[in-house]
Amino acid sequence: RCLLARLDREGVRVIVHARNRGLAAARNSGFAAATTDYVVNLDADDLWTPDFCENMAGKLDADPKLGFVTCALRAFGGAAYDWTPLAPEPVTIYVRGGPHSSTMMRRSLWQAVGEIDGSLRGYEMTDFWLRALARGFRGTTLDSSLLRYRIRNRSYYTRELDCYGDFMAAITARHRDLLVPHTARIIIEREQFRRE
Repeated sequence: RCLLARLDREGVRVIVHARNRGLAAARNSGFAAATTDYVVNLDADDLWTPDFCENMAGKLDADPKLGFVTCALRAFGGAAYDWTPLAPEPVTIYVRGGPHSSTMMRRSLWQAVGEIDGSLRGYEMTDFWLRALARGFRGTTLDSSLLRYRIRNRSYYTRELDCYGDFMAAITARHRDLLVPHTARIIIEREQFRRE
């Protein structure tokens, strides 16, 4: 509570809700309150490198046609690995995931696509990014590891993996028109991903 009060005194707008309404609601509240051209999420247990914002915003500044930019990440805590999301297009997002939660986007993209759907209770961002692509937005991936992603046992992400099949059935039903033209490639990519 003291930290939040200090941030408020320093001019940081603090949004506090009395009860936890979930990941999607928290992100939507922050994005709705923002007055900047770009918005980005930082989960409480993750870290940005000092040059994160400069590099991510710089890429959006340089190309007005880009709707969002993601980056490589370095995992720490319960596991150590580097991961670079593949090019953000329907098949890679559907099969392999990404862009991650600290992807910077134009606030106008979030406004056009609509809120992150909290009714899914898992893989909300997969749904969000597929909706963005369906509306014609495009993004890119920076190879630099600008995000430090903490791995914890029983994190939100690991709980999502436990229910992967149920969540992906909901994603498939919602995005059938976007995904059906890529059915053969999806099957091949899934098998390759499973082997990896």
